[in-house]
Amino acid sequence: MKRILKFRSSKKHYHADVGVVWCMDKRFRRLLAAFLKSEKLKNPDEVKVAGGIKAVASPNGNAEKLVLLRQVAASMKLHKTPQFVIMTHQDCGGYGGSAAFSGDQTKERRFHEQQLRRAKRNIKRKFPYLRVRAVYADFDGLSEVS
Repeated sequence: MKRILKFRSSKKHYHADVGVVWCMDKRFRRLLAAFLKSEKLKNPDEVKVAGGIKAVASPNGNAEKLVLLRQVAASMKLHKTPQFVIMTHQDCGGYGGSAAFSGDQTKERRFHEQQLRRAKRNIKRKFPYLRVRAVYADFDGLSEVS
């Protein structure tokens, strides 16, 4: 093996303040950082996949759902993560983008609210004591779904 970069990483183990199941779309990276800062959350465990929580919310996609739920479990076990934030966003390619909703932002928002509620229920079934917050990102900010 040939070292290609010398860099000293911390050996100190950490506890995660929060876990985040988030989409890989980097257009919302700064929004996530601003949200975490506003909530004073400094040590997130991030799980980034296309569509965010789509696999957890959708009835078909059992293999992907298991992978995501295992990541949540691993974060809880390894880093004592007390809460998770789950997210979807406007114009998500994992859901077919805004075109899938014919550009109707209200229809798109309502669909994502349903997806987030379903994903939250599925996560809470598996981890009943885990605090789960569901958020929807659009190009104007972040909204919490109850």
